[in-house]
Amino acid sequence: MSRAGRWRTISRLLIGAVILVALVAAGLATTIARQTAAPAPKLVGGTVLQRAAPAFSLPDQNGRTVSLAGERGHVLVVTFFYTHCPDTCPMTAQKLRTVIRALGREQRRVQVLIVTTDPLRDDPADARAFLRRHGMPSWHFLLGPYARVRGVWSAFHVYAAPPGQVATLGQMHTAGMFLIDPRSRERLYLSDSVPAVQIATDLHVLLHDGMAGAAVPIAPQVGGRAPAFSLQTLSGSSVSLADLRGRPALINFWATWCVPCRAEMPLLERTYRADGKRLRILGIDEQEPASQVRDFARGLHVRYPIALDASGDVQYVYQIYGMPSTFLLDRHGVIRQIQRGAYTTRSLAKALRRVL
Repeated sequence: MSRAGRWRTISRLLIGAVILVALVAAGLATTIARQTAAPAPKLVGGTVLQRAAPAFSLPDQNGRTVSLAGERGHVLVVTFFYTHCPDTCPMTAQKLRTVIRALGREQRRVQVLIVTTDPLRDDPADARAFLRRHGMPSWHFLLGPYARVRGVWSAFHVYAAPPGQVATLGQMHTAGMFLIDPRSRERLYLSDSVPAVQIATDLHVLLHDGMAGAAVPIAPQVGGRAPAFSLQTLSGSSVSLADLRGRPALINFWATWCVPCRAEMPLLERTYRADGKRLRILGIDEQEPASQVRDFARGLHVRYPIALDASGDVQYVYQIYGMPSTFLLDRHGVIRQIQRGAYTTRSLAKALRRVL
C-alpha cells in the first residue's frame, strides 16, 4: 500500500473513532439527564382515580346539549351544585373561578360542568343567574328531568337528597368535584374544602403546561407576615396592607351569601365601635358587585371599611377555602391568629387579648 493510501486509511479510522466517542458521550449525557431530571409532577389535591369517566349528556342553561364525548380534548371539572344554595356551592364556585382565571391563556383548555342537585326546582333562568352572579357565564350548568340527572349522580357516585326527604334533610348533596383529563379519564376527586392552590396545581398537572407549583403562593401562617394587597373600598378609596400597620388589625373575608358571615358582622361592628381607636378592622368581600355589597352592609349598619376583592386575587393569595375567614395581625403586620369560621363574643375577646 502506498504512503498516501496508508494515510487515507488512518484518517478514516481516526474519523470513525471520533464519531464513536461522540456517540458514546451523547449516550452517556442522555442517560445522566434522564437520571437527574426532575420527577414528573403528581396530582396532590385529593383521591387519585384512573378510570374512564362515565358517559352522559344533559342540556345546559342555554338549551345546548353538553356531553362528555363533546368535551373530549378539554380538562374537565365536573361538580354538583344547586342554584339557591346559600353557602358551599357559591364558595366552591368562587374558588373555581379564581383558580381558572389564574391559569391565564391555558384556561381555554379547561371547561367546568356543573350538574344540578335539585332538578325539580333549578331551571335555565336560575342557572343563568347563578353563573352571571359568580362571573362565569361561559361555564355549563347542566339541567334536565329528574330521572336523567339522577343517572349522572349514580354514575359519579354522588348523593343528592331525594325529593321526599328535602323537607327533613335539607338539600343535602355530595360536595366535591372530579377532574377529568383530555382523554376522558377520571383522574382525581377533590372535596369542596381543598384549597384553591391545590386545585390549581392539579389542573396544571393535567394540562402538562410545566407550571405545576410555579404559581402557588406560600400559605400564610401564624408568625409570618401577612401577604401584601391593595384594594378599592366601597367608598371609592384604596386600602393596602401597609395602611393597616401601626395598630393591630383584623382582616375578615366574607360574602353576602355566607350565612355565618351575616351572623358574625354585627359582632365585628360592635368591636369596631368599642375598640376602633386601638384596632383596625377591614372586611374583604369576595367577587361581588359593589352595589350588592353596599346594600348588604347598610342593612346591617356596618360602618367599618369594606374592600372589594373583585378579581379574587387576594382570596387566592390568602388561600381562603371557607367563609368567614379572619386574619388577626399585630401592629407590625405579623399574623397572630387565623380564624376559620365565625367568631363568637368569647372567642373574639380571647383572640384580641393577643394583640391589644
